[in-house]
Amino acid sequence: MNAFFENFLRSSWLKTEIQDVEFQGKHFKVLRDDLIHPVISGNKLRKLWLYLREALKNNKGIETFGGPFSNHLIATAFAAYTFKIPCRAYVRGLCQNTPSLEMCQRLGMQLQKMSSDAYRRSKNLGQSSNINWLTVPEGGKGPIGVEGVRLSYKNTFEKYDEIWLAAGTLTTALGVALAAPHTRVVAVPVLKVNGIELLSDFMSLYCIKVPENLAFADDYHFGGYAKWTAELLEFANEFYLESGIMTDLVYTAKSLYAFIHHSNSPSGVRKLWIHTGGLQGMIGILPQIKKKKLHLAYETPLVAHLSATHLAINGPKPE
Repeated sequence: MNAFFENFLRSSWLKTEIQDVEFQGKHFKVLRDDLIHPVISGNKLRKLWLYLREALKNNKGIETFGGPFSNHLIATAFAAYTFKIPCRAYVRGLCQNTPSLEMCQRLGMQLQKMSSDAYRRSKNLGQSSNINWLTVPEGGKGPIGVEGVRLSYKNTFEKYDEIWLAAGTLTTALGVALAAPHTRVVAVPVLKVNGIELLSDFMSLYCIKVPENLAFADDYHFGGYAKWTAELLEFANEFYLESGIMTDLVYTAKSLYAFIHHSNSPSGVRKLWIHTGGLQGMIGILPQIKKKKLHLAYETPLVAHLSATHLAINGPKPE
Protein backbone atom coordinates (compact mmCIF):
# COMPACT_ATOMS: atom_id res chain seq x y z
CA MET A 1 0.00 0.00 0.00
CA ASN A 2 1.13 3.53 -0.81
CA ALA A 3 2.79 4.79 2.39
CA PHE A 4 2.14 8.42 1.45
CA PHE A 5 -1.57 7.62 1.17
CA GLU A 6 -1.69 6.02 4.62
CA ASN A 7 0.24 8.92 6.18
CA PHE A 8 -2.08 11.40 4.46
CA LEU A 9 -5.14 9.74 5.97
CA ARG A 10 -3.56 9.61 9.40
CA SER A 11 -2.62 13.28 9.34
CA SER A 12 -6.01 14.38 7.99
CA TRP A 13 -9.03 13.07 9.81
CA LEU A 14 -7.37 12.21 13.13
CA LYS A 15 -6.94 15.95 13.66
CA THR A 16 -10.62 16.77 13.24
CA GLU A 17 -11.70 19.28 15.87
CA ILE A 18 -14.81 19.31 18.06
CA GLN A 19 -15.87 22.80 19.07
CA ASP A 20 -18.27 24.03 21.78
CA VAL A 21 -20.90 26.43 20.43
CA GLU A 22 -23.68 28.47 22.03
CA PHE A 23 -26.14 29.77 19.44
CA GLN A 24 -29.73 30.97 19.66
CA GLY A 25 -30.18 29.50 23.12
CA LYS A 26 -28.75 26.07 22.31
CA HIS A 27 -25.47 24.66 23.53
CA PHE A 28 -23.98 21.94 21.37
CA LYS A 29 -20.77 20.52 19.92
CA VAL A 30 -19.67 21.00 16.32
CA LEU A 31 -17.57 18.34 14.59
CA ARG A 32 -15.39 20.44 12.29
CA ASP A 33 -15.01 18.09 9.34
CA ASP A 34 -14.62 21.21 7.21
CA LEU A 35 -11.08 21.34 8.63
CA ILE A 36 -10.07 17.83 7.51
CA HIS A 37 -8.46 19.16 4.33
CA PRO A 38 -8.78 22.48 2.48
CA VAL A 39 -9.92 20.87 -0.79
CA ILE A 40 -10.89 17.25 -0.05
CA SER A 41 -13.27 18.78 2.43
CA GLY A 42 -15.54 17.35 5.09
CA ASN A 43 -17.30 14.11 4.31
CA LYS A 44 -15.66 13.82 0.87
CA LEU A 45 -12.46 12.18 2.13
CA ARG A 46 -14.45 9.87 4.39
CA LYS A 47 -16.51 8.62 1.41
CA LEU A 48 -13.58 8.44 -1.01
CA TRP A 49 -10.75 6.85 0.92
CA LEU A 50 -11.69 3.19 0.34
CA TYR A 51 -12.09 3.87 -3.39
CA LEU A 52 -8.70 5.59 -3.46
CA ARG A 53 -7.09 2.72 -1.59
CA GLU A 54 -8.52 0.16 -4.02
CA ALA A 55 -7.42 2.18 -7.05
CA LEU A 56 -3.86 2.43 -5.71
CA LYS A 57 -3.74 -1.21 -4.70
CA ASN A 58 -4.93 -2.45 -8.11
CA ASN A 59 -3.29 0.25 -10.25
CA LYS A 60 -6.60 1.53 -11.64
CA GLY A 61 -7.93 4.91 -12.66
CA ILE A 62 -11.03 6.44 -11.09
CA GLU A 63 -14.12 7.54 -12.98
CA THR A 64 -17.05 9.31 -11.38
CA PHE A 65 -20.09 11.59 -11.88
CA GLY A 66 -21.13 15.08 -10.81
CA GLY A 67 -22.75 18.38 -11.67
CA PRO A 68 -21.03 21.57 -12.88
CA PHE A 69 -20.51 22.89 -9.32
CA SER A 70 -19.89 19.50 -7.69
CA ASN A 71 -17.85 19.42 -4.47
CA HIS A 72 -17.41 15.70 -5.08
CA LEU A 73 -15.72 16.24 -8.46
CA ILE A 74 -13.27 18.76 -7.01
CA ALA A 75 -12.41 16.47 -4.10
CA THR A 76 -11.97 13.46 -6.39
CA ALA A 77 -9.84 15.41 -8.86
CA PHE A 78 -7.56 16.74 -6.13
CA ALA A 79 -7.22 13.33 -4.47
CA ALA A 80 -6.43 11.67 -7.80
CA TYR A 81 -3.87 14.39 -8.57
CA THR A 82 -2.27 13.97 -5.12
CA PHE A 83 -1.90 10.20 -5.46
CA LYS A 84 -1.17 10.23 -9.21
CA ILE A 85 -4.30 8.25 -10.10
CA PRO A 86 -5.77 8.70 -13.62
CA CYS A 87 -9.16 10.35 -13.26
CA ARG A 88 -12.17 11.11 -15.46
CA ALA A 89 -15.68 12.34 -14.81
CA TYR A 90 -19.06 12.49 -16.50
CA VAL A 91 -20.67 15.88 -15.94
CA ARG A 92 -24.40 16.53 -15.80
CA GLY A 93 -25.63 18.97 -18.45
CA LEU A 94 -24.13 20.48 -21.56
CA CYS A 95 -23.19 23.74 -19.82
CA GLN A 96 -20.17 25.98 -20.24
CA ASN A 97 -17.25 25.41 -17.91
CA THR A 98 -17.66 26.64 -14.33
CA PRO A 99 -14.85 27.57 -11.90
CA SER A 100 -15.32 24.14 -10.31
CA LEU A 101 -14.92 22.31 -13.61
CA GLU A 102 -11.94 24.48 -14.56
CA MET A 103 -10.25 23.44 -11.32
CA CYS A 104 -10.96 19.78 -12.08
CA GLN A 105 -9.34 20.15 -15.49
CA ARG A 106 -6.32 21.94 -14.02
CA LEU A 107 -5.87 18.93 -11.75
CA GLY A 108 -5.87 16.56 -14.70
CA MET A 109 -9.44 15.25 -14.57
CA GLN A 110 -10.83 14.40 -18.01
CA LEU A 111 -14.39 15.69 -18.38
CA GLN A 112 -17.17 14.36 -20.56
CA LYS A 113 -20.44 16.28 -20.50
CA MET A 114 -23.72 14.38 -20.78
CA SER A 115 -27.32 15.39 -21.33
CA SER A 116 -29.39 15.39 -18.13
CA ASP A 117 -31.30 12.29 -19.26
CA ALA A 118 -28.17 10.30 -20.08
CA TYR A 119 -26.59 11.41 -16.82
CA ARG A 120 -29.62 10.31 -14.81
CA ARG A 121 -29.33 6.83 -16.27
CA SER A 122 -25.60 6.57 -15.61
CA LYS A 123 -24.79 8.31 -12.30
CA ASN A 124 -25.24 5.28 -10.05
CA LEU A 125 -23.42 2.78 -12.25
CA GLY A 126 -21.46 -0.01 -10.62
CA GLN A 127 -18.08 -1.29 -11.74
CA SER A 128 -16.87 -0.01 -15.11
CA SER A 129 -16.79 -2.50 -17.98
CA ASN A 130 -13.18 -1.39 -18.47
CA ILE A 131 -11.04 -3.31 -15.97
CA ASN A 132 -8.57 -0.43 -15.82
CA TRP A 133 -11.11 1.93 -14.23
CA LEU A 134 -12.80 1.93 -10.82
CA THR A 135 -16.24 3.57 -10.87
CA VAL A 136 -17.30 5.86 -8.03
CA PRO A 137 -21.04 6.67 -8.17
CA GLU A 138 -22.22 10.28 -7.89
CA GLY A 139 -21.16 11.85 -4.60
CA GLY A 140 -19.32 8.71 -3.48
CA LYS A 141 -22.70 7.06 -3.05
CA GLY A 142 -23.03 3.36 -2.30
CA PRO A 143 -21.91 0.66 0.16
CA ILE A 144 -18.19 1.43 -0.25
CA GLY A 145 -18.79 5.08 0.58
CA VAL A 146 -20.98 4.15 3.56
CA GLU A 147 -18.33 1.76 4.87
CA GLY A 148 -15.63 4.40 4.45
CA VAL A 149 -17.66 6.82 6.55
CA ARG A 150 -18.41 4.17 9.19
CA LEU A 151 -14.80 3.06 9.57
CA SER A 152 -13.40 6.59 9.62
CA TYR A 153 -15.72 7.62 12.47
CA LYS A 154 -14.92 4.62 14.66
CA ASN A 155 -15.21 5.53 18.37
CA THR A 156 -16.01 9.19 17.57
CA PHE A 157 -19.62 9.33 18.73
CA GLU A 158 -19.70 7.47 22.04
CA LYS A 159 -20.32 10.65 24.07
CA TYR A 160 -23.39 11.86 22.15
CA ASP A 161 -27.12 11.18 22.34
CA GLU A 162 -28.11 13.03 19.15
CA ILE A 163 -26.23 13.82 15.92
CA TRP A 164 -27.43 16.11 13.11
CA LEU A 165 -26.00 16.48 9.60
CA ALA A 166 -26.91 17.37 6.01
CA ALA A 167 -27.96 14.68 3.52
CA GLY A 168 -27.51 14.69 -0.25
CA THR A 169 -27.02 11.10 -1.41
CA LEU A 170 -27.56 9.88 2.21
CA THR A 171 -24.22 8.04 2.14
CA THR A 172 -22.65 9.98 5.01
CA ALA A 173 -25.77 9.82 7.19
CA LEU A 174 -25.96 6.04 6.78
CA GLY A 175 -22.29 5.68 7.67
CA VAL A 176 -22.68 7.88 10.74
CA ALA A 177 -25.76 5.96 11.90
CA LEU A 178 -23.91 2.66 11.53
CA ALA A 179 -20.90 4.08 13.39
CA ALA A 180 -23.14 5.26 16.25
CA PRO A 181 -25.79 2.53 16.64
CA HIS A 182 -26.91 3.75 20.08
CA THR A 183 -27.23 7.42 19.08
CA ARG A 184 -30.15 9.13 17.36
CA VAL A 185 -28.88 10.38 13.98
CA VAL A 186 -30.97 13.02 12.20
CA ALA A 187 -30.34 13.61 8.50
CA VAL A 188 -31.54 16.85 6.87
CA PRO A 189 -32.23 16.38 3.13
CA VAL A 190 -31.02 19.38 1.12
CA LEU A 191 -32.83 18.26 -2.02
CA LYS A 192 -36.56 18.79 -2.56
CA VAL A 193 -37.37 15.25 -1.41
CA ASN A 194 -38.11 13.77 1.98
CA GLY A 195 -35.86 11.41 3.86
CA ILE A 196 -37.91 8.29 3.20
CA GLU A 197 -37.66 8.96 -0.54
CA LEU A 198 -33.89 9.34 -0.25
CA LEU A 199 -33.66 6.11 1.70
CA SER A 200 -35.92 4.23 -0.74
CA ASP A 201 -33.79 5.42 -3.67
CA PHE A 202 -30.61 4.30 -1.94
CA MET A 203 -32.00 0.90 -1.02
CA SER A 204 -33.37 0.31 -4.53
CA LEU A 205 -29.78 0.51 -5.77
CA TYR A 206 -27.76 -1.02 -2.96
CA CYS A 207 -28.21 -3.69 -0.34
CA ILE A 208 -27.07 -2.55 3.09
CA LYS A 209 -28.46 -2.75 6.60
CA VAL A 210 -30.85 0.13 7.32
CA PRO A 211 -29.91 1.64 10.69
CA GLU A 212 -32.83 1.78 13.10
CA ASN A 213 -31.41 4.92 14.73
CA LEU A 214 -31.64 7.03 11.55
CA ALA A 215 -34.31 9.75 11.48
CA PHE A 216 -35.06 12.68 9.14
CA ALA A 217 -35.90 16.36 9.46
CA ASP A 218 -37.71 17.16 6.22
CA ASP A 219 -38.75 20.45 4.60
CA TYR A 220 -35.55 22.38 5.26
CA HIS A 221 -34.35 22.35 1.65
CA PHE A 222 -35.22 26.05 1.08
CA GLY A 223 -36.53 25.38 -2.42
CA GLY A 224 -34.32 22.46 -3.45
CA TYR A 225 -30.72 21.59 -4.16
CA ALA A 226 -28.48 24.70 -4.31
CA LYS A 227 -31.53 26.90 -3.64
CA TRP A 228 -31.51 29.40 -0.80
CA THR A 229 -33.41 32.34 0.63
CA ALA A 230 -32.56 35.66 2.27
CA GLU A 231 -33.65 34.11 5.59
CA LEU A 232 -31.11 31.29 5.25
CA LEU A 233 -28.39 33.77 4.30
CA GLU A 234 -29.14 35.91 7.35
CA PHE A 235 -29.07 32.80 9.54
CA ALA A 236 -25.63 31.82 8.16
CA ASN A 237 -24.40 35.37 8.75
CA GLU A 238 -25.59 35.35 12.36
CA PHE A 239 -23.99 31.97 13.04
CA TYR A 240 -20.67 33.15 11.63
CA LEU A 241 -20.71 36.36 13.66
CA GLU A 242 -21.37 34.43 16.89
CA SER A 243 -19.18 31.36 16.29
CA GLY A 244 -16.62 32.29 13.64
CA ILE A 245 -17.68 29.23 11.63
CA MET A 246 -18.46 29.63 7.92
CA THR A 247 -21.22 27.50 6.40
CA ASP A 248 -22.39 27.01 2.81
CA LEU A 249 -25.94 27.62 1.63
CA VAL A 250 -26.14 24.31 -0.27
CA TYR A 251 -25.65 21.88 2.62
CA THR A 252 -24.42 22.96 6.02
CA ALA A 253 -26.44 26.13 6.65
CA LYS A 254 -29.61 24.14 5.91
CA SER A 255 -28.76 21.30 8.28
CA LEU A 256 -27.77 23.74 11.02
CA TYR A 257 -31.00 25.72 10.53
CA ALA A 258 -33.00 22.50 10.86
CA PHE A 259 -31.08 21.52 13.99
CA ILE A 260 -31.62 24.90 15.66
CA HIS A 261 -35.32 25.18 14.75
CA HIS A 262 -36.44 21.54 14.76
CA SER A 263 -34.56 19.87 17.60
CA ASN A 264 -36.64 19.94 20.76
CA SER A 265 -34.63 17.48 22.84
CA PRO A 266 -34.22 18.26 26.55
CA SER A 267 -31.29 20.45 27.50
CA GLY A 268 -29.45 17.52 29.08
CA VAL A 269 -29.22 15.64 25.79
CA ARG A 270 -25.65 15.64 24.43
CA LYS A 271 -25.95 17.05 20.90
CA LEU A 272 -23.49 17.10 18.02
CA TRP A 273 -23.84 18.89 14.69
CA ILE A 274 -21.47 17.69 11.95
CA HIS A 275 -20.05 20.38 9.69
CA THR A 276 -19.71 18.25 6.56
CA GLY A 277 -17.59 20.83 4.71
CA GLY A 278 -18.40 21.94 1.19
CA LEU A 279 -17.45 25.62 1.34
CA GLN A 280 -16.34 25.41 -2.29
CA GLY A 281 -20.05 25.14 -3.15
CA MET A 282 -20.20 28.86 -2.41
CA ILE A 283 -18.30 29.51 -5.65
CA GLY A 284 -21.63 29.27 -7.45
CA ILE A 285 -23.62 31.03 -4.72
CA LEU A 286 -21.51 34.20 -4.30
CA PRO A 287 -22.52 35.70 -7.68
CA GLN A 288 -26.18 35.07 -6.82
CA ILE A 289 -25.82 36.94 -3.51
CA LYS A 290 -24.23 39.89 -5.28
CA LYS A 291 -26.90 39.90 -8.00
CA LYS A 292 -29.62 40.13 -5.35
CA LYS A 293 -27.68 42.93 -3.64
CA LEU A 294 -27.53 40.98 -0.38
CA HIS A 295 -24.63 40.74 2.06
CA LEU A 296 -22.53 37.74 3.12
CA ALA A 297 -20.90 38.60 6.45
CA TYR A 298 -17.95 36.29 5.81
CA GLU A 299 -17.33 37.07 2.14
CA THR A 300 -13.78 38.27 2.77
CA PRO A 301 -12.56 35.20 4.72
CA LEU A 302 -14.49 32.91 2.39
CA VAL A 303 -12.87 34.37 -0.73
CA ALA A 304 -9.48 34.21 0.98
CA HIS A 305 -10.09 30.55 1.79
CA LEU A 306 -11.19 29.71 -1.74
CA SER A 307 -8.39 31.71 -3.32
CA ALA A 308 -5.78 29.97 -1.22
CA THR A 309 -7.03 26.45 -1.82
CA HIS A 310 -8.77 26.39 -5.20
CA LEU A 311 -6.51 26.46 -8.19
CA ALA A 312 -9.33 27.46 -10.55
CA ILE A 313 -9.52 30.81 -8.75
CA ASN A 314 -5.90 31.48 -7.97
CA GLY A 315 -2.57 29.84 -8.60
CA PRO A 316 -0.68 28.15 -11.40
CA LYS A 317 -1.57 24.91 -13.08
CA PRO A 318 0.11 22.10 -11.10
CA GLU A 319 3.05 20.40 -12.74
